[in-house]
Amino acid sequence: MMMKINNSVLFLYLVMIAYSMVGCAGNNICINLNEKKIISKEGDIVRFHIKDDNAIYFFHLKGRIRHQKTVDLENIDLNNDLVDKYPESEKSIFLLKPNRNYIFTNTTVYDAAPASLNFYIDSLGNFHSLDNRVCE
Repeated sequence: MMMKINNSVLFLYLVMIAYSMVGCAGNNICINLNEKKIISKEGDIVRFHIKDDNAIYFFHLKGRIRHQKTVDLENIDLNNDLVDKYPESEKSIFLLKPNRNYIFTNTTVYDAAPASLNFYIDSLGNFHSLDNRVCE
């Protein structure tokens, strides 16, 4: 007994197979030390957090901004709102300070693993990668 397949069902199967082969974007990032920017390797950066020795700062893309492939670490508040800070305080802005280690984590794509990179800012304001994830 041979089963007849409807054209629309066949089309749906082909679309599902094609989608599964393409997959979705990820959270991979790198740092441009000269421009002092985090750059997405796979898509936009919408949600991220930055951890220093004292707290974790959560950011989300501002509503008026549609797409962002880079985060300017010298001017984070330009395109991003500081959504939350743990431990909580009344501070509503975020400035990177010298002589500190930071961990930047991109959490934009929920179904992909978060991507983190470590960097250090020296006393002169120069950025240094601590895990060799420098953009070329």
